Amino acid sequence: MAWYVIYTKSNSEKKVSKYLESKGIVVYCPVQRISRQWSDRMKCIDVPLFKSYVFVNLADYTSCSRQILGTQGIVRFVWWQGKPGIVKDDEINAIIKFLQENKGSEVIVDYNINVGDLVHIKQGALTGQSGKVITIKGKNAVLQLTSLQCRLLASTPVKNIELK
Repeated sequence: MAWYVIYTKSNSEKKVSKYLESKGIVVYCPVQRISRQWSDRMKCIDVPLFKSYVFVNLADYTSCSRQILGTQGIVRFVWWQGKPGIVKDDEINAIIKFLQENKGSEVIVDYNINVGDLVHIKQGALTGQSGKVITIKGKNAVLQLTSLQCRLLASTPVKNIELK
C-alpha cells in the first residue's frame, strides 16, 4: 500500500477526510492546534498543516481513483513526473512524530515565496489578482499588481498567496 496525495478545495481538508473515512479509505490529514483571535474571544482550533492536501493509503490507485475523485471537496490527485504523487510510509511517520513532539508550538510550512516571484492571491480583499513580489516583511508580502494597467502596491499575508 502507498500514500497518495489528494488536492482538495480550499478549507475542505477535514471534511474530505471524514467523507473518505466513511467510505472505508485510510486517510491522513495532519493538523495542528493553534489559537485564533475572534473579535469577542480567543479559541483553539485544529488547522491542517498542509493547506488543500490530504494523504490516502491505497493498495491500487487505478481501482480506487474514481471512487475517491467522486467525493465532495476533492479536486484531483497530485501528479509528479507523469505519475500519481506517492509519499513513503517513513515520511508520513516522520510527520506524525514531528507533530507529536512539537505539540503546542505553531508549525509553519514554507511555500518558498521569494522576492521577484509571480504569485496569485488566493484569499483576502484582492482574491484572484496576480502580481510580482516586491518585498517580504515578516508574514506579509508587498506585491506589485499590474492588472489595472497602473502600478499598485498592495500588502497581503504570505499565507494568502501562491506561486503562479
